[in-house]
Amino acid sequence: MKNHAPAELAKLDPNDIAEIDKQFNACKARFQNTQGKLRGSWSSVSLAERATNVGLEEMYRTLYVIGSQLTHVTVGALKMHFNVVEDEHRIAVPPTLAWSAQAFNSGHFCLLHMLHTFCQVFNVTSEPPVEDLEKEYKEVWAKLPSQSGKQRGKRGKPSSLVVIIGAEVNTGGAEGQQTP
Repeated sequence: MKNHAPAELAKLDPNDIAEIDKQFNACKARFQNTQGKLRGSWSSVSLAERATNVGLEEMYRTLYVIGSQLTHVTVGALKMHFNVVEDEHRIAVPPTLAWSAQAFNSGHFCLLHMLHTFCQVFNVTSEPPVEDLEKEYKEVWAKLPSQSGKQRGKRGKPSSLVVIIGAEVNTGGAEGQQTP
């Protein structure tokens, strides 16, 4: 904040800043590299490795990689905007529905994964059950045509991404518990 938001820093209570600095210094060593410099991330494990470790490699490759290319305007992202059927020499003029399927697929997966995690953390069930939603997702997304073949996972199998639309979470009818 000192370098990038000094006006906002000036609004903070000096006692709060001192407490934050104290707590930061207490754990700072955990986030330093072997040269003593702070890492760029809270984890020493790359995001790709973390995704793979928790079974989300396909999601990482679909959502993060494509999103990063588009955000950072890479050559690969520019290539995604060419439609050689319409004009092989020009980038398609926005707006476009290109890559919408991947965006919806990723969004649906994220929602279902959040529901699954929520149910595990709070020991509740969803209605309809998460397993049914996963099955429906796989059936629906497997039927949709892939824009560029990227919607399919390794060896041409349907992606492991899943979809959830309008699922409601309840506690499975346990007495004394409220529906979130």
